[in-house]
Amino acid sequence: MDSKDSSSLDSVFTEAGKLSESGQFYDSEKLYTHFIEELTSGSDSNRPEMAPMLALAYNNRGQQLYRQVEFKRAIADYTQAIQYQNDLAIAFYNRGQIHYRLNRFDEAITDFVQTVKLNANFEEAKTALNAAILDKESDLKRQEERLRKP
Repeated sequence: MDSKDSSSLDSVFTEAGKLSESGQFYDSEKLYTHFIEELTSGSDSNRPEMAPMLALAYNNRGQQLYRQVEFKRAIADYTQAIQYQNDLAIAFYNRGQIHYRLNRFDEAITDFVQTVKLNANFEEAKTALNAAILDKESDLKRQEERLRKP
């Protein structure tokens, strides 16, 4: 990738972020998609230095999908981000948030634990982890009560 292409992609990434900040999630998603497609096509796609950029792009596109209530696609993007950069705490956290929202407490807890392992100062992740544990326990109690009823 030459410096002209790199500069152009940088501006695509920056513009996608601006669109996201202004609430234009669909348009932001499309720009992140363009960014990802450009980075993953061609001979440069397997270069190790591209991994952090791709991880962030997948994470950010996942956020746009989350905001559009496209949870399955968002989870796939967060998972892809983690595959490119397995120490990206925010991707684990974001994926955990969706699992939590879908009452997939075990998956949420796993992701939140990993988030805290990667970033012990991530207070929102600690709070989310505690909430997921408590909600899982409450859910189990409700299930037990239903089983006891004739």
